[in-house]
Amino acid sequence: RLRLQQSLTNMGIAERKAREKAQKRELILATARQLFLKHGFDAVSLRKIADELEYSPGTIYLYFKNKAELFFAIHQQGFDEFYLRMKSADTIEHPLERMRELGHIYLKFAIDNPEFYDLMFINRMPVSFEEGETGWESGMKTYSCLKETVAACIEAGHFSYQDVEQTAFYIWTHMHGMASLLIRDRLTMHGETNVDHLMEETMRRMLDMLVGEGERS
Repeated sequence: RLRLQQSLTNMGIAERKAREKAQKRELILATARQLFLKHGFDAVSLRKIADELEYSPGTIYLYFKNKAELFFAIHQQGFDEFYLRMKSADTIEHPLERMRELGHIYLKFAIDNPEFYDLMFINRMPVSFEEGETGWESGMKTYSCLKETVAACIEAGHFSYQDVEQTAFYIWTHMHGMASLLIRDRLTMHGETNVDHLMEETMRRMLDMLVGEGERS
């Protein structure tokens, strides 16, 4: 009985420590995200992050081996959330309607998460770390959602252009352009209501450029 009680106590302590460790990691990520966004990747050191949290630099190194790994973890967070949102469109059977919904999801994600979006798609990435890692699955599987829907649109005869890779890139660059202008407050001169209309019409016309004859939306 005493051994069982001791075992349960040890399990409780281990669970508490694991929970505290996870919470501290999330706090480090959230603080680093804010500093990267405010000052840029190059201007933020692990020491600066530690000072902001009133930690010793050694505490940060318990969780991340360097600044690039920390930045990569922030990217993963953003893309994991982005992927879940993109996958919600899978319930739409018609591929062209699913493509429209992916466009709406893309813009909504940027609006809801401007800081994440900025760090994921606009802020300069530490390329040296990216080249040394193979763990960008979160970003690639998110982009695959777009490519799979493009392929479905082509197969169904909705898109006249047959190259999946180029078509997906064409759509992404259009959506990224609008999202970037929006979250950087470069569209305020149009007024909020007019901006919504402009983005909706731009997305519709972009798809109109891709659909086959007789399939114009």
